[in-house]
Amino acid sequence: MTNSAYSAKKDANVFGNLFRVPQIEIIMFSHHLSIMVKAGLSLSKSLAALEKQTKNAKFAEVVKKINNDIAKGTSFADALSAHPEVFDDLFVNMIRIGELSGSLDSTLSLLSEQMKKDYELRSKIKGAMIYPAVVLTAMVAVGIIVMVYIIPKLTLIFQSMNVELPASTKFLIALSNLFLNHGVLILAALIFLAMSAKLFLRGKNSKFVDMIILKLPIFGDISQKVNIARFARTTSSLIKGGVSISTALKTVSKTLSNYYYQESTRVAAERIEKGLRLKDSLGEFGDLYSPLVLQMIEVGEETGSLDNILLDLAKFYEDEVSETTKNLSTIIEPILMIVMGIAVGFFAISIIQPMYSIADTV
Repeated sequence: MTNSAYSAKKDANVFGNLFRVPQIEIIMFSHHLSIMVKAGLSLSKSLAALEKQTKNAKFAEVVKKINNDIAKGTSFADALSAHPEVFDDLFVNMIRIGELSGSLDSTLSLLSEQMKKDYELRSKIKGAMIYPAVVLTAMVAVGIIVMVYIIPKLTLIFQSMNVELPASTKFLIALSNLFLNHGVLILAALIFLAMSAKLFLRGKNSKFVDMIILKLPIFGDISQKVNIARFARTTSSLIKGGVSISTALKTVSKTLSNYYYQESTRVAAERIEKGLRLKDSLGEFGDLYSPLVLQMIEVGEETGSLDNILLDLAKFYEDEVSETTKNLSTIIEPILMIVMGIAVGFFAISIIQPMYSIADTV
């Protein structure tokens, strides 16, 4: 790696997380670069054109630096590796293979398709969660408005009538006073909790969190299917690119979202290096990989078409995730209605019950 590439990589590690390049930008970059290279345009001219084409200022700067490094004699893969905040290990390794095999255009096309499918998968899951997130946000907002504006006025009425308040009403009044007197502190505490939760999920505790997710109804099933789909598609792409199965699994382990799937592929890679087959290497992780997956992998190894079998598995599980996410809002909606009903009922009883006490005293 050249000194400029090394320096760029060092800068990326320091400032990389401040601004992230959208995944769709990298997908379009790979797709357009594949077309240009296939058409016979030099890599340097292709990158110069893409630098002007992209609307993301950070990504345009990254592409410019890559082109400058290539002009100084750095390989495309090494130039990309100087920007780990944009191009992950999978992308860099695939490009390195494409350069060595002289099939950079097809490798870029394969990467584009791989990232597109992964992006669509995540978008469907996020899309399915928008409705419940909006409903819960609206509930919290309405609750805060009631606490800050309505409850204080009712409290004055209750105090002037000197009636005995039920426990639920006293609780609402106490909560309202807490919001009024310490609203800023509550907001700061919520922000602190959100940031702490984010660090908790990303830290060493992610192992425990990932175990909980896998055991959750509905969401555990989705997590399992997403990780299997990503494992199958990425491994298939790497094998097609000429990567050995053990190396492919080591690379794949860094791209999976669940700790236990990461660990299973890492262990499988070590066992394959010792002479075991992929099916046998994953066999002890039967709680992560269904019998269907293991049987299909066995067929792929016996017929010499493991890459195609894995691709078929990826498509099958991607369709399964799509179907599950379509029904997710339908499943969650009744639960949300129950939660909303309980909340509204609690507020109604807490407010109306003292009203009856007032009426009785008149």
